Amino acid sequence: MTFMTGRDIKVDLKSNIDHSHLDFTYYINKAKNDSKLIEDMVKVRKAKNELREFESKMGEDLPNRKKLKEFREFAKNIIENKPGVIRSGSILRSEEDEKRLTLKIRDL
Repeated sequence: MTFMTGRDIKVDLKSNIDHSHLDFTYYINKAKNDSKLIEDMVKVRKAKNELREFESKMGEDLPNRKKLKEFREFAKNIIENKPGVIRSGSILRSEEDEKRLTLKIRDL
C-alpha cells in the first residue's frame, strides 16, 4: 500500500493504462477503422453468398457432359469419314447441303 499525506492512494503500472482513452484523435481513428472493417466484412460475406448461389446454379445451366461427349465422338467420326459410321440413309441431301452441314460440324 502506498500512502500520501496519510491517505491510501492507488497507483497503476504504466503498462495497464489504456492510451486510447487519453488521446481523442486515436479513439476517433480507431472507431473509423473498426467501422470500415465491419463494412468490408459485410461486403465479403455478401460476395461469398452470391458466389455460393452462382456455383449451385452453375450446374443447371451447363449441358449434360455425357451427351456432349457422345455428340463430339459422332461428329468426329463423320468428319474423319470413318468406316462403320452409320449416316442417316433415309435423308437425302444435295451436295451443297452436305457441304454446309460438314462446315457447321467442323465449326462446332
